[in-house]
Amino acid sequence: MLTLRGRAVVGTTLVLVLAVAGYAVYHSFRGVSPALPPGCQVGSGPQAITLDTEQAAIAATIAGVAARHQLPRQAVTIALAAALQESKLHNLNYGDRDSVGIFQQRPSQGWGPATKLEDPVYATTKFYAALTQVRGYTTMPVYQAAQDVQHSADGSAYEQWVGIATQLAGYFTGYRQTVRRPDELIETIRIPLPVAPVSAFHKIAKRRFDDISGVAVAYALRLDDDRNVASIRIGLGGVAATPIRALAAEEALTGRPWTREVVAAAAEEMARVGTPMSDHRASEAYRIAMLRNSLLKFYAETHEGARS
Repeated sequence: MLTLRGRAVVGTTLVLVLAVAGYAVYHSFRGVSPALPPGCQVGSGPQAITLDTEQAAIAATIAGVAARHQLPRQAVTIALAAALQESKLHNLNYGDRDSVGIFQQRPSQGWGPATKLEDPVYATTKFYAALTQVRGYTTMPVYQAAQDVQHSADGSAYEQWVGIATQLAGYFTGYRQTVRRPDELIETIRIPLPVAPVSAFHKIAKRRFDDISGVAVAYALRLDDDRNVASIRIGLGGVAATPIRALAAEEALTGRPWTREVVAAAAEEMARVGTPMSDHRASEAYRIAMLRNSLLKFYAETHEGARS
């Protein structure tokens, strides 16, 4: 999370931090607020909420799915406003009648099976699929676009979350662009513990030190007792205009055995992530190859660690 003025929180798509189950808290240079209490406050007044790690991860997922489908920032704002109203960014297995999940989507209304709607990636993908069918959604009021997707009993309720959703829509707004103003700086990054039991960061560059990475990859992995993937988060830098999550690779791994065959298949999904460009640091082909190789390297590192 980002705090750039007072206690208002701005942005949540720092996926390289969220990948290790953390979040960042930023204070403005002009007016540093008092030390924050445990948790992360978003907004102020009656609509203020405190994001826990689950909520931060869901917010990042909403942004990540949009990046995967190359949707505009306005789509993220609309989805966040809807999710804040429907579930406060919690993945609920209950709701009004047969509503479930972060958007409280109803299987009986054609959204899909309840078990799938409880998967934030699936639910968000379905939300965006419906949103992109709404004509002019990028220019109409946020609450109206959310209502055209959700068909709620009271569509005006989404309006109260527009401000917070806009703030949460992203710290990164484009290539080398953020919401940070020229007179603001990043003062603090807070990462709550514990992080995932298996984590790694790969900086792929021409030189090990004093060099900007061509590709950066962060991993957070949890294995169950049978060495199946209980959960995994993969954050990527250098392969798109902003940091993104490798959602397709995460999906290909979650619930599957942590074996080289499964990882190799997921590595192919990694190779298709983002929109890598060629510059003085690395070519597009090199970045694609490094994405694939990074996941295979991470598997080798965890396998060697298990044997030792």
